[in-house]
Amino acid sequence: MATSSGSRWLTAIHRIGYVTTGLVAVVLGWFVYMMVSEAISNPRKSCVGIKKSTAISMARDAKRDMLSRSRDAEKNDFASNAVESVERLENGGAGIVGVVFVGKSHRTLEALIYDDCYIGWTGTG
Repeated sequence: MATSSGSRWLTAIHRIGYVTTGLVAVVLGWFVYMMVSEAISNPRKSCVGIKKSTAISMARDAKRDMLSRSRDAEKNDFASNAVESVERLENGGAGIVGVVFVGKSHRTLEALIYDDCYIGWTGTG
């Protein structure tokens, strides 16, 4: 009788192991599916060799978004979309495109567009 009881326990433990393995496989499959669908829906951007017209458009959009959260004085100063200059800068091998806006007060606001399309800002005043 003891052997039969031990055999039942062993069978139960095996079944629990199979169920656990199945659950791990399902969760792992779900995780892989989520990672692949994220990669497909958000492809990595590249601004290497970006055209000047594209850089200007991106800088204007980013400036508009940034100024929407700024004080009225900043909005008025940089209300114009006129671009002073567009230049390619070298930063240790990484190409950066600088798009310069000049405000009414003659202060400058420069959008720095990096290879991965991240836009940083620098300026005077």
